[in-house]
Amino acid sequence: MMHKSDRIRRAFKVSVVVVLAAEVSTRFVGDVISKFALLFAFVIALLLTLGCGAI
Repeated sequence: MMHKSDRIRRAFKVSVVVVLAAEVSTRFVGDVISKFALLFAFVIALLLTLGCGAI
C-alpha cells in the first residue's frame, strides 16, 4: 500500500514524462497540431495528478 505522497510523486513523474513526450512530438508534427497535443497532454497530466491525489 502506497502513501499519498508517493502516489502524488509518481503521478508528477508520469505527467512530466507525458509533457516531455508531447514536446518532443511537436518537433515532428505541424505547429497547429502540436499546440493541441501539448494542451491535451497537460490536461491528462493534470487529471492524473488530481486523480492520484484524491484517492
